[in-house]
Amino acid sequence: MARDGARPDTCALSPRLSLVRAQASATEITISKAKRSLLYRGDGISRSFRIALGSSPVGRKTRQGDRKTPEGDLSITHKNPHSQFHFSPAISYPNADDAKAGLDAYALSKREFDAITDEIGWT
Repeated sequence: MARDGARPDTCALSPRLSLVRAQASATEITISKAKRSLLYRGDGISRSFRIALGSSPVGRKTRQGDRKTPEGDLSITHKNPHSQFHFSPAISYPNADDAKAGLDAYALSKREFDAITDEIGWT
């Protein structure tokens, strides 16, 4: 969720950038996986941060343990309260497209696919 409590709205993404917008506060977070940086724009400020990603973040995540960072239409769902890092947001991954790709590649069973899509409300 956005800082002001609004649910984030996701935008179309390029393979190099992840973009999440919070509608109510016009907050925008852009992540460059290749540069390992996060650009925050909102509340009248613009600030860049270095970020930690998996050891091989560039490229589409295809399975658990592949050390890739997810990309696509994702939202920040909440902050991880048990993280050892200052800010560790939980994201809405996998999304419906990721679940479908996993099902098609036989990486997910039909039961796992159904559990994911039921949880995110996709039919």
